[in-house]
Amino acid sequence: PYRYGVHLSPPDEWIGADTVIVCCGVAPATGWVASKAARAADGGLLVDAHMRCANMPMLYAAGDTATLPYDEERPHFFQQRTWAQARLTGWTAGLTCVRDLARWMSNAPPPSPPAAVDEEVHVPVGLELFVHTTSFACQPVVMLGRHDGRHLDRCDTDSLQTLVSEQHDPPRFVRATLHDGKLIGACLIGMEAISLAETLENLILSELNVGHVGAALVDGSEDIEDYFD
Repeated sequence: PYRYGVHLSPPDEWIGADTVIVCCGVAPATGWVASKAARAADGGLLVDAHMRCANMPMLYAAGDTATLPYDEERPHFFQQRTWAQARLTGWTAGLTCVRDLARWMSNAPPPSPPAAVDEEVHVPVGLELFVHTTSFACQPVVMLGRHDGRHLDRCDTDSLQTLVSEQHDPPRFVRATLHDGKLIGACLIGMEAISLAETLENLILSELNVGHVGAALVDGSEDIEDYFD
């Protein structure tokens, strides 16, 4: 009955389709890692925000092998195994490893440690706020935070508000997702739209209540940078 299909592995499942637009997926390959290392339900190694494995702090994981659990201190971030997140987790894991080595070496004789021992590695913004950039139909796309309202408890979704503005010439699409008046995510398409990315990013992280702004938040009728940047 279907012209095409997609084979998912694992699990060994075939899904029929009339049209396949894109098909991709990542499964953590951690079978070679010691079995005592704590794992998440998806098979990835459980790590903290600094990429240390949960129950083996001298073991570090990044990219597809790492699973970052939900953290109340980073409510605007969720893991999606993209190249951008892989680079950030790898960068963080490398710095953390050097920092931890410095701590260990601080009790050893010279040579001096390779890094200061009195500071923790700063978690990059990309691991505090979900940010993904791509292109669609030759237009730049930026997605920020919980841009589609997913990854929220059912009780939270009852107070969601979505604001949308779109135009065709020039192409511009802005969708903002608010929860209790606070911006929690946005999807921007088009050169004019993505110019709002930095301002909206600041609004998400600052958790200002912008419910009173209404459609002006997305339709360009007011310069929101003057108010919130």
